[in-house]
Amino acid sequence: MNNKELYLKKVQTELDEWKAQIELFRAKAASATADGKISMNQDIKVLEEKVADGKAKLAELSKSSESTYDAMKRTFETKWEIIKTSVVDMSKKLSA
Repeated sequence: MNNKELYLKKVQTELDEWKAQIELFRAKAASATADGKISMNQDIKVLEEKVADGKAKLAELSKSSESTYDAMKRTFETKWEIIKTSVVDMSKKLSA
């Protein structure tokens, strides 16, 4: 595997972990009170949107050519950190 493939695999693994975390939050929401369930489901929806945005950005990066990969990767990493921070913050909120 080349560096691009390894990097894409690493990021995909992170996305997969987030998806698994969402499923855990869904299970937690299912056992919450009615008000808690509403709030958690709204938060889960926001989290899912962030993950979907990350997936779309990853797809863009994976389609990049070798000549444009490095430049696109720098842009991707900036956006990825924003998404990652949002996911981590939302996960902390849902875990509380």
